[in-house]
Amino acid sequence: MDFLPLMPFPVLATAVVLLRHATPRSRLLRAHDFARKVDLRLEDPDGDGVVTRRLARRRGAGAVGGLVLGVAAAVAAPAPDADAGFASSGLLLVVLGWLAGYAVGSAVIAWYESSRPVRPGPRLARVTVPEHGDYVARVERWGAWVTAGVSAAVAGGLAAVEGLGLVELGPLPGALVAAAVVVPVLLVVVDELAARWLLGRRQAAATPLDLAWDDALRSLTLRDGVTVALVAGVYLPLLLLGAIGDGLEGGWPANPAVGLVNGLFAALLLALLGVGVASIALRPERHFRRRLWPTPPVAPDVPAAGATGGAR
Repeated sequence: MDFLPLMPFPVLATAVVLLRHATPRSRLLRAHDFARKVDLRLEDPDGDGVVTRRLARRRGAGAVGGLVLGVAAAVAAPAPDADAGFASSGLLLVVLGWLAGYAVGSAVIAWYESSRPVRPGPRLARVTVPEHGDYVARVERWGAWVTAGVSAAVAGGLAAVEGLGLVELGPLPGALVAAAVVVPVLLVVVDELAARWLLGRRQAAATPLDLAWDDALRSLTLRDGVTVALVAGVYLPLLLLGAIGDGLEGGWPANPAVGLVNGLFAALLLALLGVGVASIALRPERHFRRRLWPTPPVAPDVPAAGATGGAR
């Protein structure tokens, strides 16, 4: 039963998401919050409209998916170390499992919605086919590749330093070293393949506003996926450095290994802080608006001749 201490996280995270969408009023409030973030108006701002239901459906499915994979990760994770706090490798696995399940649940709903029969009536035709970069900002998409590279470089560099005897780091946690090299890259590749699959699904919209909202929800799903890779690429090297630092004795400059580990840890934290500030300033949730809808979509009763997007 070593997994029981890890169980509260996926359960509580799922409960919070479900409770935030439990009533029509709460679903409408969450829809308005999201509408403000992406700068789109709801087609039914005072009622339980299509967008409100679609958003709640994705959040609910994501929460359930997060619970399933989060619990599975808790069962498979090593017993948590009481002295490690949030640096516990078991807790990291549970967090990644919940985020991955959330992304999978959202993608399942996206597939379901794109597979439903098209309602009779007019449909828009998209002039150009959007790409992954139209929905996910570079700071997130390419940031996932950068963090994966940094994670591999930190792990490989520490192994090389220890192997060449340049600095005495002590026994390295082999599983963490391998995970820091392989897992972030693997997650980025999986995310890119999943995004390509999702982008190949059709979109059905009768008005520019319908299509803009479909793009907003598609962007949300794709950003959920890249978040998993980003978290792994950021947290795994910090976890590795923390594990190595716990086994070191003395301080710097008497022990050069302490200075190396602490310096790398501080540099990664500063870089993480800088990326976080840049992400907030760039507002990546509106990236699809800047790429696909530089002007607000026209009202439903206005012809769509000037729209930059359409369904396919």
